[in-house]
Amino acid sequence: QYFETLDVVKNAVKLRFDQDDLHILKVIERFILSAANNKCSETVDLVKDLNKYTDIIKLNELTTEAQELHVYIKQHNNKKKKSNPSYTPVTNVTTISTVCDVMNGVSDSKESLPQILKLLKLYLSMPLNSATAERTFSAMRRVNSWLRSTMSSNSLNNRMFSTIYKHR
Repeated sequence: QYFETLDVVKNAVKLRFDQDDLHILKVIERFILSAANNKCSETVDLVKDLNKYTDIIKLNELTTEAQELHVYIKQHNNKKKKSNPSYTPVTNVTTISTVCDVMNGVSDSKESLPQILKLLKLYLSMPLNSATAERTFSAMRRVNSWLRSTMSSNSLNNRMFSTIYKHR
């Protein structure tokens, strides 16, 4: 009976973490991190897993932009080093928040890397579970009150990101 219980728990955990959304989030995260670390061979392998999103992201442009992302990280390091001599440069990108900081820190990165930006938005806006989705709708209810019901979708989206990701 003990081993049967362990098997049930193991299968429940496996079902919980083997969802399609979680898989695509892992693929997007690996793609962005490998592009940021200038590992082009890994990015080429991961692009085929993103075929599901060809209506949103242009994959041929994405691969080109992925080859340029590490240049923007170097620019970000140089800019930070000039403003703060004690700044430790980023040598190995391990989190998506570092890439977001680079995209926000380098002035023309959002215009030069639009497909990477779309991929980051997709990554940051995809809820992982129902609790995340419920918190998002709860935050939307607070942001989009009756008085602000006439705001545009772009304005609502920007306010939602700032409400949900307060720590950033």
